[in-house]
Amino acid sequence: MTMLITHVLILLLLQSEPRSQSSKMELVVSDKSATGAPLHATGSAAVSSRITTEGVESTAELKGTVKNVSAKPIMAFEAVIDLFPSYGGGDRVFLHFDYYFSKESLIPNAASEIALGPHKEVVHWNKPEHPITLDDIHQPPDARADVTVTFVQFADGTTFGVSQWGSSLTAQRKSLVDIMRGLLFAYDRDGEAGLKSAIGAVTARPDLPSEIYSSATDIDQKLRKNGAAATVEYLKDSLANAQRHSTMP
Repeated sequence: MTMLITHVLILLLLQSEPRSQSSKMELVVSDKSATGAPLHATGSAAVSSRITTEGVESTAELKGTVKNVSAKPIMAFEAVIDLFPSYGGGDRVFLHFDYYFSKESLIPNAASEIALGPHKEVVHWNKPEHPITLDDIHQPPDARADVTVTFVQFADGTTFGVSQWGSSLTAQRKSLVDIMRGLLFAYDRDGEAGLKSAIGAVTARPDLPSEIYSSATDIDQKLRKNGAAATVEYLKDSLANAQRHSTMP
C-alpha cells in the first residue's frame, strides 16, 4: 500500500509543472546617467520568463520618473531605457521629451513620467535539446532595468550631454513651426476640409522624420477627437509657446 501511494505521488509530481519552468521578478530602476546629470531616474520594472514549446517567452514593462535635480528649467531631454529579462528578449528604447511647444518647461524639482509598456518576446531555442526548465539554461545574464539620461537642453539654451536627436532639435522645431503655420493657413482658406487635407498631405510625405511624423499624427488625432476649432486653438497656442521660448535667454 505504501509503495502504491509513493508511486502515485511520483506520477503527480511528474505531471505537474515544475516551478522552475517560469520566473518572475521585480527590479528597481538603475540610473546609469553620467555624473552631474541634471535628471535623476527612479522607478521599477516587472520581468518574467517561461518555457514554451518554441523556446523562452519573456515579458517586461517599466514605470518610472525622471526628476529635474538641477537649478534650471529643462526644455528638452533624451533618456534611454535598457530593459532585459535574464532569459532573453528585451529592448533598448529612446525617449524624447520637448517642451518647446508647451506652456511650461520642466522646472527644478519637477518630474516627468517615463514608461515602457508591457511587451512580449520569444527567444527561439535552436539547440538540439529543448530546455525542460529554466535551470537547464546555464548562467543566464542578470536582468536589467537601466535608464540613462543622454541629453538635456535647458531653457537658457545650454546643454548637458550629446545625442543625434539633440543635434537635430533646432531643425526639427523649425520644421514643425512651418508645418503648423501651413495647417493654419489651410484652415483659414478652406476651413475644416482644408485642415484635414493639409494634415493628410503632411503625414503622407515619405521624407518626414519620425519625430515630426509623430507630432503630425498627434494633430490628426486631435482633429478627429476634438474637432477643427479645438485643433486650431491648439496650433495657435503651440506656436505662441514656441515664440515665447525662442526669445528666452
